[in-house]
Amino acid sequence: MKQSLVYSCEGTIWQVLPVPHGDDWLIEERLPDGGVAYCRLNKTGVPVWKAQPWPEKWWTQLAMVTNSSVLIREYADEQTPEHQHLHAINLADGIPQWDVDNFSLIATRDTIGYGYLSNGKGQIWGEISLDSGQFLETESQPTSVPENNPVIRPFLYQEEDAGFTTIREFILHNNGSQPVWGAEYLETEYGVGLSWYAAEASRKVTNHFWWMNVQGQKVLEVELGTGLAGIGRDTFWVFSNKLFYIKDKKELVGYAL
Repeated sequence: MKQSLVYSCEGTIWQVLPVPHGDDWLIEERLPDGGVAYCRLNKTGVPVWKAQPWPEKWWTQLAMVTNSSVLIREYADEQTPEHQHLHAINLADGIPQWDVDNFSLIATRDTIGYGYLSNGKGQIWGEISLDSGQFLETESQPTSVPENNPVIRPFLYQEEDAGFTTIREFILHNNGSQPVWGAEYLETEYGVGLSWYAAEASRKVTNHFWWMNVQGQKVLEVELGTGLAGIGRDTFWVFSNKLFYIKDKKELVGYAL
């Protein structure tokens, strides 16, 4: 397998979303000294731009990536999670575009965002322009908002699930190890991915990843992390004929399939 992308950071890679209509990625990185950074990568892992660190009042979250903007949710405090603020960064250059206070984004379609604007009397349903941040109250919600998610993500089997028993027997037969806690499994036209955990002496776990080709041969074996206190979700995924995973919480790696 040929490596196609490598990107390393100082903080923790928290979320990775594809940029529409291409092979670029948008990275959300939680910084060691607090705050969040957002970075757009090209298909080989070279930063197109990296925005200034984003300070956090309580919690900040990458919400969506549209054709023109990076949308960021900000929660002021845990007592009122319905009170969200929406921020937009220009997708082309990473420069902040606009901010809307007390707006809860539900979905997007083309250049329109849908959600609730909170005022002192309650919540108002409406539309927001993703180009300007201007809010327009509407009487009814859209009957459906189509989702466009080309990322193929694995299914997480918990230790108590029947599917985990099958995975455990497969790993025990092929590796001699006894997986614990859970495992992620993904079967695609390009091959099969398996992310599983082995117990350490310190009551922590090590995350192992295997990729097998369509003939069932193991062609990639990677240790994704050690000393882990719990299991992760979406530890690997497939997008645009490529395999991706995050190693040691700090490195995004891609392979052509």
